[in-house]
Amino acid sequence: MADDGSGATVRRMWLASELKAWRIPTGDTAERVAAELGWSHSKLSRIEGARAGVSATDAAALCRHYNVPADRAAAIDRVAREARQRTWYQRDYADVVLDWFGQYVGLEGSAVELQTFEGLVIPGLLQTKAYAEAVTRASLVDATADEVSRKVSFRMDRQAILERDDGKPHVWAILAEGVIRQEVGGRKVMKEQLDHLERLATGPDVTLQILPYAAGAHAAMTGPFVLMTFPEPFPPVAYTDHLTSSAYLQEPPDVARYKLMFQHLIARALDTDRSLNLLREVRASM
Repeated sequence: MADDGSGATVRRMWLASELKAWRIPTGDTAERVAAELGWSHSKLSRIEGARAGVSATDAAALCRHYNVPADRAAAIDRVAREARQRTWYQRDYADVVLDWFGQYVGLEGSAVELQTFEGLVIPGLLQTKAYAEAVTRASLVDATADEVSRKVSFRMDRQAILERDDGKPHVWAILAEGVIRQEVGGRKVMKEQLDHLERLATGPDVTLQILPYAAGAHAAMTGPFVLMTFPEPFPPVAYTDHLTSSAYLQEPPDVARYKLMFQHLIARALDTDRSLNLLREVRASM
């Protein structure tokens, strides 16, 4: 688990799921528990939705209310204290990181593996600075030059997780063929991006597959997603996003569906050797 504060996010999500799991068998609603503890109606709802952290004091109150066994209550207390740590992006980029995306960055920094499908752009962790600038300028049509610069700096700093001495995640990226053919930022920028992608994909920490045009219809026609796997005891999370919002899926049936989608994509995409060959062919044609 990262020691830069990124782990606070996955801990908060684990606490949300764990505390809700202890409440449900009691038959009490979140509103009733909150009232009995003298809390506002929304407080417990926000905790269980991982939209707010929970202090060790409040976690202890919930454990007593639910009659949580002492050993499990001790684990909850430990995680609650660890989850209060401030993250690097809250400290350095509070002006540009929206809450819903900050949560993703925290999870990303804690993962042991990231399995991602992208149909339109190179994933942020694998982008060059010039490519990131081109994407950011194009997608944030009303942003100032300073806002673009700050967002690009933030994206580049996210990539530090790939340079950690230990605890770096393995990234398995499946990209639609159009992603490597679209000349984002112009031919020079795109050539540099493809060179960078090749360097990463020939190393030990990134697996790259290309989903060719010839694959036709596929399991992820509805859009991009990321599957995040964490150290025990934290469960996997599936993530999808849009321009102004995101969804974090933790329920086992939801996560299982995305796992199945990714397995279908692996089977339909070119294998790693043929993917690299296609990448080199596209680079040579530019």
